[in-house]
Amino acid sequence: MLAEALPGLVKPRCGNSISYAEAIYSTGLAASLKGVAAEVDSATADKLRQCINSDGGFAWIEGMYSSALVTAVILERCADSDVLRDLLGDDAVRGAVRYLDRTYFEKGRLPAWCGGISFEQYMHVRSRFAAIPFDAKDADGERLSDFRKSVKEYLVPGKVRGLNGSILLKARRVQTLRNLVSTDSGIALARKWGVRLFSGRR
Repeated sequence: MLAEALPGLVKPRCGNSISYAEAIYSTGLAASLKGVAAEVDSATADKLRQCINSDGGFAWIEGMYSSALVTAVILERCADSDVLRDLLGDDAVRGAVRYLDRTYFEKGRLPAWCGGISFEQYMHVRSRFAAIPFDAKDADGERLSDFRKSVKEYLVPGKVRGLNGSILLKARRVQTLRNLVSTDSGIALARKWGVRLFSGRR
C-alpha cells in the first residue's frame, strides 16, 4: 500500500513551503522502500530553499514574512527525514531552530490562534533538536520566567497530571519527555528550561 501511495505524493500539491517539504519527505520515504524508485525533484528543493528568510525562519511562500508555525512544521519533517535535513543543510536547520527560540520568547509574540505556536508545540519541536544550543540572552525575562514555571508543571506534574481524555496530547507530552531524557544534550536543554531530569527518574 505504501509503495502504491507514496509515489503520488512526491510532487507538491500546492505552491507553498509546507507542500514542498512534504513532497521531499515523501520522496525520501518512498526511496527507502524496496522496488520504489524516487529522486528529489531539484526544482522543488530550490523552491523550498527560496522560502528561507534572512532571519532563519520559513515563509509560507517566497517573499512573505517568516512564520513560526510554518517553521515548526518544516522542522518536524526535518527531524523525521534525513533526505530533507541533508537537502537543507545544517546551517539552515540551525537557523530555523534559532528563529523559533527567538520568536517564541520575544515580547508581544503572536498567539497560537493567530499564526504563532503553542507552548506544547514549541517544546515538542525544540526537544527534537536538543543538540542545538538553547540561547536565551535575547529572551523577554518575564516570558522566560513564565515558561520555566510551565515546563515543570507540564513535564513532571504532581498529583494532577492534566490532559484528561486527551490521548494524543498525552502522547506528545510523553514523546517530548522521552526526547529530553534520551540524550545528554536533551537533559542539558531541560536544565536550561528549569527542570532537572535525574537519571533515576528516566
